[in-house]
Amino acid sequence: MNSAHGLLTQIKAIGRHFVYGVQSYAKPFFALLLTVLFSGFAWAWPPTYGPEFEFTTQKLKDGYTDLKTSSKQDSLEDRAHQEFAAYLEESVCPQMDCVVKKVRGKWNSSDYKVEFSDGWFFTVSFDPMVVEITFKPLTLAGLYEKRDLIQTAIFQSAKEFGLITDQSVTSGHFNVGVKSATKNKAENFLRFFVDFANHPELSLGVLGEDWNNAPTLSFLKESQRQALQQLIEKQRGPERFKKIAELTRYIQDFVYTHTRNENWGPEHYQAMGLKQINKANLDSRDAPFELRAVRGQRNVDEFILLAELFEARLAFLNAQIGKPILYDQISRTIYNERELRTRFYIYITEMGLPFEKFEPLMPENLRKISVDPMFVGKNPKLALESIERYWDLLVHSEFVRNRVREILMDPKNLKEPLRNLILARINAESAKEYSAPKKKSWKSIIGFGRFQGSQMTVEEFEYRSSVWQDFNMKLNAPMCGRVLLQAQ
Repeated sequence: MNSAHGLLTQIKAIGRHFVYGVQSYAKPFFALLLTVLFSGFAWAWPPTYGPEFEFTTQKLKDGYTDLKTSSKQDSLEDRAHQEFAAYLEESVCPQMDCVVKKVRGKWNSSDYKVEFSDGWFFTVSFDPMVVEITFKPLTLAGLYEKRDLIQTAIFQSAKEFGLITDQSVTSGHFNVGVKSATKNKAENFLRFFVDFANHPELSLGVLGEDWNNAPTLSFLKESQRQALQQLIEKQRGPERFKKIAELTRYIQDFVYTHTRNENWGPEHYQAMGLKQINKANLDSRDAPFELRAVRGQRNVDEFILLAELFEARLAFLNAQIGKPILYDQISRTIYNERELRTRFYIYITEMGLPFEKFEPLMPENLRKISVDPMFVGKNPKLALESIERYWDLLVHSEFVRNRVREILMDPKNLKEPLRNLILARINAESAKEYSAPKKKSWKSIIGFGRFQGSQMTVEEFEYRSSVWQDFNMKLNAPMCGRVLLQAQ
């Protein structure tokens, strides 16, 4: 890291020397060239991560203060964060080479910056019912390096002071630097945003569940989901947004028009918050998007595990550049426990990661049950009956398509009536001509549907159909002749 920074400094110096040595009329060009080159270099992969660790006490929970309407100064929360900062200054920093500085806080009161000799710091603030701690963003490598320091200075100190993480009242908003995460590409950001919307289960019980504070798009109005679909189609054309800031502003203005609680601000209360990006100058700052429906982390290892998860997902999606971005306009808001566990299993396994490693991110009730028979077990009929529950993932996930292919080709399933219905549905999805009435009749014949949006353009249909055609061909490759039941 330091060597790369030193090399960059030397290159800049050489560049400046070169600019000063050229003719005056050429200087602006070379200065602009250097600016373009190095502004991009500064926000390159890997991503940076920042937390919002929240700690509480029974007294804070019992004495909830509405900080939006009440006096912030001298509230229970204000006093608690002042007392914790004093504890850090008196009992922690003398042993850990840090200093505590008073800074302006987000509630127009004082917060406390705890700074270490290498320049890294964390900040002690407060929110309703909690003492809140954020820190200077770190890459995954930086998190590994500072793992023990974070655990000791923050989590252990909070415990010794009498603060706890109560996941029933605290959240753990997870912040990711948008430019470093997406390699400063608008397409990469939109792909991650849509992928997150296509996996509402993450925010509906797997990683957290906060329906009012952080509702998924599936909770909101159909018009908002349609607005996201319109944005995706816009991005396929010549008038697409080329800058992340343009994209996030459009989402804020046309997709985030409402939140679940109509008395709360839609610009803030969403499963993925974009407020910091839209307030920042992205030319000079790697502002974060905020994954808000994440339960509070109880130790630094849980935070690192989240960083490992989302870094893997970002890399997985960034590698798909050039492929169509498909959004299912999902309106579903409830999944049973087995579905939640199984969908997380798919989310992890399709990236080639070991599911067991990330299981601790789920709540205890989901860790106690088994994955759906579609993916584990030895009963082919039960696996066949499970396909309907994950049909929405078929168009997105090669891992799911491969598993469905195995189930349909299992000799024990060849005479099952449900198999013929599923094959007919796949054949219908593969149709090369778009006919809305025919689509409707297919849906009624087969009994279950995949695409839940009320509108689908011909172009959208063609993108989806191409995936299904490829799947259909692979499904039929080992067969002698065409055995698919033709839907009428």
